[in-house]
Formats: sequence, structure tokens, C-alpha cells
Amino acid sequence: MNRFEAEVRATGMIAFAHFDHAAAAAAAGLSLRPTELLIFGGVAPFPYRLRDSKRFRESRLF
Repeated sequence: MNRFEAEVRATGMIAFAHFDHAAAAAAAGLSLRPTELLIFGGVAPFPYRLRDSKRFRESRLF
């Protein structure tokens, strides 16, 4: 997951949160198979992908 998070950041997106559910379960004395969640996004990459999409070019919105 750390490698994926690094790739996300390298593209200019923001990693808002990284949750390790298995570690939280272990801290509570419970067992859970490895489960992680990365919440990421960003405004910068989106307009370029949208602009380059065929559907966007064919729309009459812009």
C-alpha cells in the first residue's frame, strides 16, 4: 500500500487518509486479515482526463 500511495502522490493527487483496519483491530485485541483503505483524489488530473475523453468532446456542454 505504501508503494501505491507513493504513486498516487507522484501523479499530483492528494492522499487524504490511509486506514489500516488490521492494525486498529490488533490494538483492540481482535484479529483481522490485512485490510487497508487509501482515500485519494485531486482536482489537477481530472480536467485533463475529462477534456481528452471522446464523450466530453462530443458533448455540447462546452
